[in-house]
Amino acid sequence: MKKIIFVLILIINIVQVQSNPDSVNTAFGIFFHYNINSHIADFKKLPDCPSCSPGFESGSGSGFSFGLIYELPIQENILFSNRLSYFDYSGTLNRIEKTTVMYNQKSITGEFEHNLDASLASVGLEPGLKYQLFKNFYINLFFHGGYVSKSDYSQYEKIINPKDAGSFLDSNGNDTYSRLRNVLSGKINNASSLNLAILPGLSYDLPLNNEKNITLGLEAFYSIGILPIVFSDEVKKWTVNSLRFGFTLKYSPLQKETIFRNDTLIKIDSIIIESNIAKEVEFKKGKEIIRSEVEEYSKYYFTHYFVSRTDTLKKKLKKELSCDISAVGVQEDGTETPLPYIKMEEFISNKLQPLLNYIFFEESSSLLQNKYIKLNRSQTKQFDENKLFQDSVLGVYYHILNIIGSRMKRYPKAVLRLVGCNDGYTSEKNNLELSRKRAETLKEYFIKVWDIEQERLKTEARNLPEKPSTPIEQFEKIEENRRVELLSDEYEIVKPIFMSDTVRIAEIPKIRFRPKVNQDVQIKNWMVFVRQKEDTLRTWQFKGALNSFDWDFTKEPNSMPRYNYPIIYKLFIEDQNSDKASTLEKFIEIDNISVSQKRNEKRRDIVYEKYSLILFDFNKSDISWTNSKIIDFIKTRLKNESIVNITGHTDKTGDDDYNLKLSEARAKKTLEVIGKKDATAQGFGEQNLLYNNNLPEGRFYCRTVNIEVETPVR
Repeated sequence: MKKIIFVLILIINIVQVQSNPDSVNTAFGIFFHYNINSHIADFKKLPDCPSCSPGFESGSGSGFSFGLIYELPIQENILFSNRLSYFDYSGTLNRIEKTTVMYNQKSITGEFEHNLDASLASVGLEPGLKYQLFKNFYINLFFHGGYVSKSDYSQYEKIINPKDAGSFLDSNGNDTYSRLRNVLSGKINNASSLNLAILPGLSYDLPLNNEKNITLGLEAFYSIGILPIVFSDEVKKWTVNSLRFGFTLKYSPLQKETIFRNDTLIKIDSIIIESNIAKEVEFKKGKEIIRSEVEEYSKYYFTHYFVSRTDTLKKKLKKELSCDISAVGVQEDGTETPLPYIKMEEFISNKLQPLLNYIFFEESSSLLQNKYIKLNRSQTKQFDENKLFQDSVLGVYYHILNIIGSRMKRYPKAVLRLVGCNDGYTSEKNNLELSRKRAETLKEYFIKVWDIEQERLKTEARNLPEKPSTPIEQFEKIEENRRVELLSDEYEIVKPIFMSDTVRIAEIPKIRFRPKVNQDVQIKNWMVFVRQKEDTLRTWQFKGALNSFDWDFTKEPNSMPRYNYPIIYKLFIEDQNSDKASTLEKFIEIDNISVSQKRNEKRRDIVYEKYSLILFDFNKSDISWTNSKIIDFIKTRLKNESIVNITGHTDKTGDDDYNLKLSEARAKKTLEVIGKKDATAQGFGEQNLLYNNNLPEGRFYCRTVNIEVETPVR
């Protein structure tokens, strides 16, 4: 779209130049401006660029604009001007963050400087109009459209107070002995490739010779940026306005011939008559009236032709399309309730998810499947397994290569064994070369993407895994045995992921929207959107007739409101005749009780924790060494008042009754090892399958025991 806009600007200028040959006031020249740039911003960091800034709001800078000028008259007192320009709109955004730090065993106010230097420039065209207010003095309106030729940045974060002490820690908590961090530079990711701006301004042309065809111009413009610097959800706002002032130097060739021009102005008035008795559209063309005027301007002679007529259009009277929407709350039992407001409460939620350290392959293939998330080298610097809290269990699993890669970087002495296997039953049987290639595929990823030393990656090839899924001739077990196992003697490499975040629980778990149209018409498209402040929380798009629908917070926790501001919802509709209508914005008040508010007011609170055990041996309920480590960790977090609920689950394979008994045995064995007398344990077998059982990883994660803990906080 940006390229199309730029091409249109270029075509308009070419056509304008070709349709207006050199005239009395045609001029060529150069210009030079000094720019004072003002950056308006609302963001904390650039895309894919780590930063701890509390947010940039403004910035300033300077630069130069210069280029070539072409001008010609189009009417008396009006000139068309076009410029080929280079426009520098660079600037520096700076934010001082104040926070409390300990210094010499005293609490003082520390200051951290967050600095972002942006080098920005564009090359393009600046078409515009100049209106002569009085002799040699012009009011100007220009438009800048250019490709961004430079979009670089450099940043740093610095400790500025206390001035004589202090340094940052790295991600492992070690002292870096540096007062600087996040010192980065390079190209701005997702930077706009097009710079658009409106330039109102004033100018004065001073003749330098008797013929007055060489002029020195003094001018000042104010550039108003239209497009944001960066297109990204992380950068809510970033535009640049500039005060540009400088000079022009122009030359106008002297003309000797008289030029004649003609133009035609057509004015058409339409009378629209709407009537209930009209069955179809009736159009009647009016009589044309033509008159002409001759106007002399300098060496131009303009002949203006004016053509006017009045047409009549009859059509059937149509009611204006209108619509409405309402909302009610829906309780867990399906009962509807009015919505004067929604009460929400924040809780701390911790979860521990074991790693399924298997990578599965398709039959006779050693290619890594697309479901596994692959990064490039630059993306590994921003990867943090602690930020995967909102991902689903399988979503976290698909990051397995990156989780283990980042841990191998943190533990440089650890060795990783990659054991390639085949299914031992189909055409893969005894194909050790295929097993080896599968292991080598993962080794290549760790070396090229995560920069792991080759000698720390040991590949092995075998037929069936050491503990295969059986019976090996069953389709699901065949899929599960086509894998590479990632093993390490260093527990930190394959240990479960422990993540913590703030979750919100709504007193009313669902909102039911009821849209309606107030006319008997066929609806083609309709849309409902919900926002809070400037953030869009959810958008629904439908086709056909209007029906009620639910916004279910339990299924879409990421879309829940986050602030104590009303949520706003609105309906848009379009009928089969392409007529459109929308409702006024409607509001639902939010009463959100935050964790900090509960702690400050000393209210009763709850910490929710969820732990999962997997990799039980086939047909076994014994607690493995891996699961024993998880249970030991759980026991350290339990308090006397903690409420513990243990549930066992299986996948869909095998006999239903047997799976139920096996899940019960695993749950009770877990209860026995935890040793909390008031805990509950129950087996569900393959009832309510937790994950997609058409996938081998889904079946493995279903063979689990979940331990849910609620601990009151006072």
